[in-house]
Amino acid sequence: MVVKIGKATPTCATAVEYNENKVNQGKASVVYSQGIDDPSNPMATFEIYERASRRCQNPSFHMSINPSVTDKMTEEQVIAFAKDLMAGLGYGDQPVIIYKHFDIDRVHYHVVSVRVDKNGKKIKDSNEHRRCLSLTKKLAQKYGFVVGKMEDKKYVADMTKEDLENWISKNHPTYYLDEAAILRDPRITYLRFDPETGNYIQQIESIVKQALTYQFSDIKQFQTLMRHFGIDIEIHRRHNKLYLTYYGRDSKTHKRCTPAFLSKTLDAPGLEEIRDHFEKKDSPPSLKTSKHSPRKFSKSLNMGNQRRTYANTSHGKMSPWS
Repeated sequence: MVVKIGKATPTCATAVEYNENKVNQGKASVVYSQGIDDPSNPMATFEIYERASRRCQNPSFHMSINPSVTDKMTEEQVIAFAKDLMAGLGYGDQPVIIYKHFDIDRVHYHVVSVRVDKNGKKIKDSNEHRRCLSLTKKLAQKYGFVVGKMEDKKYVADMTKEDLENWISKNHPTYYLDEAAILRDPRITYLRFDPETGNYIQQIESIVKQALTYQFSDIKQFQTLMRHFGIDIEIHRRHNKLYLTYYGRDSKTHKRCTPAFLSKTLDAPGLEEIRDHFEKKDSPPSLKTSKHSPRKFSKSLNMGNQRRTYANTSHGKMSPWS
């Protein structure tokens, strides 16, 4: 059993829209609801609660419940577990919807609620993830499941590669992706760097290969996608040659936790191969770059017989552009 609470967003509409779309596609169903005035329009209820507080900037609550096949939990048991967990977190009297998803190999559940009560008071969320894990462990004996770790699973969310590309194209068609917004989305959780696992080189190589199965239109988007997977990338010049340098990031401290690994020392593509990936003319339509991208200041560098152009973004870093 793995339970994950997504980062709060300014409105419940994002979570509701995502789950309702799955329902309309026949890939999910509503298995439980509480305090929802109109089941056909749950946002009407959530909006009342959202408007009750002007101080709470991110009132949405979105949680995924991922029972393992070996847990052998029935739908009724999962719903009961979700209700106990929500009550323990302080959401026992809140409007709640539980969606059952069956669009991938494993059945899983999404719980949507709101962080503001009917009196406009914000539900306490201090140490929320720690309390959630503690409650899950306490309830494990009651419901007979084994608590797992999110990082131990290669695919622990229900967003397919196509879903991710479409979501990014719709929400972040800019020069560089909005990493903060991506991390707020509870669906995007894939193979990520884990410093406790060890084998840093093998992890980085696998994650690079994973990233290359996605579409991106420039090096900045590739850097942001990799950062979401727990890998920092920098571009360094050594002996008049440019190299990509990879660093592993600790998901707990959000800091680099490995030495630098040059792309030439890894079984991973270098800068030119990455550029070839998003410049292929015969590839499917990639993420579009907005015309409102940060202004680019081109600067040509002579390196032997080869000329390459770089763009200095508003972030003050040099990045390959053409």
